[in-house]
Amino acid sequence: MSRFGRALRGVQSIALVGLGLLAAAPMAQVGERDMDALVGRMSTDEAARVADLLGMCGGVYAAFSKFVEPQTPERALEYRELSNGALTAGAYLLYREHRRRTGEARPVREFMPRVAGRAEASAAQAFAAFAAEDFDAAQEMLADCVKMEEMRTFLVDAMSAEMARPK
Repeated sequence: MSRFGRALRGVQSIALVGLGLLAAAPMAQVGERDMDALVGRMSTDEAARVADLLGMCGGVYAAFSKFVEPQTPERALEYRELSNGALTAGAYLLYREHRRRTGEARPVREFMPRVAGRAEASAAQAFAAFAAEDFDAAQEMLADCVKMEEMRTFLVDAMSAEMARPK
């Protein structure tokens, strides 16, 4: 099992438990209380680990985007969108955890460097797998990220809903 896979298994239960508590809320109607409930059930360390993993997935998706672009530009675009969503979700989770802990609402973009740093490392790992023609390892990384899609979607929807609310 790759380091990436071990990292996923270490935080997947945190993410799934958090989302399981919110199962009654339709994703299209993500609200402030839903996000508060999720973040409130995570420690600072757990939120950071989930955000780091989302950042890692952003890098994996970005690597897959570049890898498939020559053959299937449409699929490359899908991977780019998944990458952007994963990075945004990770930064938003850090923003919300910081806001809950400190009461201070800093711009989400201030949390992006940490998430982007994780993305760079995992993209390099995926590119190394492609270069070595170890497509099983690359596919395993992608499969691990698919397991985080519910969390990614929830966070992106929550951020969109928050940004759409009148101030």
